[in-house]
Amino acid sequence: MLDGRCIAPLGGNMIIKKKEFYSSLHLYNEIRNYNVTELQNITNHLCDLVIYKYISSVLLNKEHCSMANLRMDQLFIDFYQIEKDYPFYKYVKTETVEHEMNLNDSAVLSFPWRKDSVLWMLQEIPNPDFVWKEDTNHSITLVKPFNFYFVNNGNHSIAGGRIARKGTIICNHAIDYTSIIRTYDYDGKYFYNEKNKRLNKPFLNEFGELFILGKVLLEKTA
Repeated sequence: MLDGRCIAPLGGNMIIKKKEFYSSLHLYNEIRNYNVTELQNITNHLCDLVIYKYISSVLLNKEHCSMANLRMDQLFIDFYQIEKDYPFYKYVKTETVEHEMNLNDSAVLSFPWRKDSVLWMLQEIPNPDFVWKEDTNHSITLVKPFNFYFVNNGNHSIAGGRIARKGTIICNHAIDYTSIIRTYDYDGKYFYNEKNKRLNKPFLNEFGELFILGKVLLEKTA
């Protein structure tokens, strides 16, 4: 037991391995009875908050954003620098897909970092003639089971499209975080692995909240 966290065997259908522990978290109790549509709405909101936090960081600094762009393997647990022994890309499922993502109603994680690009974006969006178009360098990945889109390339443009609620992008890649959500836990401050080793804090609080939301989503869809 660690911090009141009761260990349960891995495997089986237990999505929330430490049920009693998670029931003590305020957010888990708030959303555990929400349906999948309501959980998707929260996901959209949390992703929008991340975009606005990045924009605020850019505007508050002289040159560029003080916050680093995240890799796909750093969204929650930092598999790139901290939990390096876990073969992330062996256990997460990746697949090729092809569908159109609408920036009007989709959850998007974009990381705008360059000041001149952010200022241009904020000047152009209020223009009633503003038209958003997909560029050849734009690249996004669908992240399951959350169903948000991680921006690989085109952070400023795609963030602008999401804020304006205009535009569509073709998605060709998907990654499934289900195995990570099943294996790891979050106590409201830190992530823990299956051996109860304390790992990193989420880069932003919204990522910790998304992780808890992912636990609830797997309960709903199991």
